[in-house]
Amino acid sequence: LELVAAATNDGIWDLDLATSTLWHNEAYTTAFGYAPDEVISPNWWQERIHPEDREQVLSTLDAAIEEGQDRWLARYRFRRKDGSYAWVMARGYVLRDEQGKAVRVTGSMIDLTEKLELHDQLESERRKLETILATAQSGIVVVDAQGRPTYANPALQEIHQHPIPVGQGLESHAQLGLLHLDGTPYEPRDLPLVRAAMDGETVNNVEMLVERPDGQRRHILTN
Repeated sequence: LELVAAATNDGIWDLDLATSTLWHNEAYTTAFGYAPDEVISPNWWQERIHPEDREQVLSTLDAAIEEGQDRWLARYRFRRKDGSYAWVMARGYVLRDEQGKAVRVTGSMIDLTEKLELHDQLESERRKLETILATAQSGIVVVDAQGRPTYANPALQEIHQHPIPVGQGLESHAQLGLLHLDGTPYEPRDLPLVRAAMDGETVNNVEMLVERPDGQRRHILTN
């Protein structure tokens, strides 16, 4: 266990249930600002669990020990040396004797804070992008490498006066009434956006017609 603990950046711990002693590697404490030789105990650990998380964390650990489970998993806030809290993921494996009595719990604790903060940032950016696309006055469509529509904003549907076949195949473009300027229908594979996606062409200011379900035609400019 000590060799494994020395080779990882994760916090590794081992709880002896008979003596209530808690062994740990250096990363278990240093990752959160504590000294490598910090003297810790089960109480030391419990006191550093966020008050709002403590009851849930301890009850799930007790249940794993008392109810014959062999694994324990918890995500909670853990107090750093400077008083701030880190989000952590703790995992434990319950070791039992021949009678099935729990004698030790060995596990790890990793800091999730940076990952969660990055996730929150990405989610915030995603929401901003969704707002921009939803409120844009220009019609916007996204297709994948096979030319299949994967996204269309409300403005595009307003232009076509027809639901955009998001999630359907390449041939679904034929539903949208896209025409050359002479009035002949575009083959889906020949659409400028599809050629850009599938062939890598650069498409700039291509004028087209869109024929709505009521027969009206509108000039559109594709980029």
